[in-house]
Amino acid sequence: MAACSKPPEPLAPTPAPSPADAVATPTPQDLWKEKGNWRKLNKGMNKEEVTQLLGEPGSIKVSSYEKWFYPDGAYIEFDNNKVVGWSEPLSFIP
Repeated sequence: MAACSKPPEPLAPTPAPSPADAVATPTPQDLWKEKGNWRKLNKGMNKEEVTQLLGEPGSIKVSSYEKWFYPDGAYIEFDNNKVVGWSEPLSFIP
């Protein structure tokens, strides 16, 4: 005599996460707002590394060196395509 088996019951659908459960991922234009990203800057980094870390600058000024400007008074200075100095956004300063 063959055993009768019931088909498995369908799984209940997984509810979508609520907006409160979602983790905000910064968009490329918002990377500069993350204090931790500024703290990862190091002298000698190249422009590509900085762009990956902070996103594209709002403006660039070129003279004897290159200076990238970000909102809130922040900037990065390059000499020969390497970071030589920077100032974090003013809102990070207590």
